[in-house]
Amino acid sequence: MVAISALALVALLPAFTIAAPHGGRNLPVARDEFRPAGRAVAAELDTRRRYRKRTCKAKTKAQVPAAAPSPAQAAPSPESAPADPSPAAASAAPTPAEAAPSPSAAAADAGADQAPSPADPSPAAETSSDSNAFNNLAAAPAAKPTPTPSSGGSSGGSSSGGLLNIGDSQCGPSDASPENPNGSEGWLNCGIDAGGWNPPHVTLADLKYKTLTADGPFAPCAPYISKFEQYGNQYGIPPILLASIALQESTCNPTVTGGNGESGLMQLIAAHCGDAPGGDCYNVDFNIGKGAEYFSQVLAQNNGNALAALGNYNGWRVGMTVADATRAKSQGNCFAQNNLDYLYQTVNGWMQGKEGYSIGQYFNLKNC
Repeated sequence: MVAISALALVALLPAFTIAAPHGGRNLPVARDEFRPAGRAVAAELDTRRRYRKRTCKAKTKAQVPAAAPSPAQAAPSPESAPADPSPAAASAAPTPAEAAPSPSAAAADAGADQAPSPADPSPAAETSSDSNAFNNLAAAPAAKPTPTPSSGGSSGGSSSGGLLNIGDSQCGPSDASPENPNGSEGWLNCGIDAGGWNPPHVTLADLKYKTLTADGPFAPCAPYISKFEQYGNQYGIPPILLASIALQESTCNPTVTGGNGESGLMQLIAAHCGDAPGGDCYNVDFNIGKGAEYFSQVLAQNNGNALAALGNYNGWRVGMTVADATRAKSQGNCFAQNNLDYLYQTVNGWMQGKEGYSIGQYFNLKNC
């Protein structure tokens, strides 16, 4: 009997082994949590996500209202048909809300997308005090920027079908075309694939750009168009260039805080917020004005070279190579790379009134 019992026990051992809980099977997979990347890169990736959401939302809104009312109001057409046009005409805004078919997605996006709206009233109320602060703050820098033609930026500037016709002794001709009115990406990134970035000398007056409007890719910036025009004209910077920077830095959301504590639309660092009115660096007037002032200073430091200034604002430096820009990825922090398509996307995408993220040749942040 003992021998039989022992044999039975031995036979059952595999079953117990299989049934026994495996400690590591249900443990969560450990992931490396990287700290938020620098201002430009982290905000740019967030902007890509938000821009895609806005695009999808716009398409949904365009399709849903037309399809939804017909089945819902088919029955009461005799009585409610006369009543429907008046509310629809009286309030265009409620129609997306009444067309309940776009449930949580529209609500979630609306919460995120309309985050700027609550912040908008406060800057508007503080405009006068902020303007006084800027008049004192910007008196000297306002005289620094050399390009006066950009004061026409709000009316289209130097764009309208023209091509950048500039040659450079080291980088050669710009290779501008209707698709690339400000030059090819290889020309804009001159030297970055070899000894180091050595941007051709292009002034703001040389750049080709469109009029800043509140539609298309700049729809998120609509509440602040007049501010970009105001401070762009004050500092001699095309308004569409300021809006392009804000769109990529913060999706034109004035309440955004960057991974390293950067503030607002232009993602200002703490060092630039010391004279913010009431300490509020998110104030729309202050934030856009200070961003414009800073860009004008960087422009002056680069002898009026707009490409060098734009690159510097986004973390580029003269002499940067592809290896320098992408080194962070090999160190385990993909998000901290420099976007190698940044210049090309800005001057041949956003500044032409086109979505910029889909153009370029490096796309080194795409898989982060």
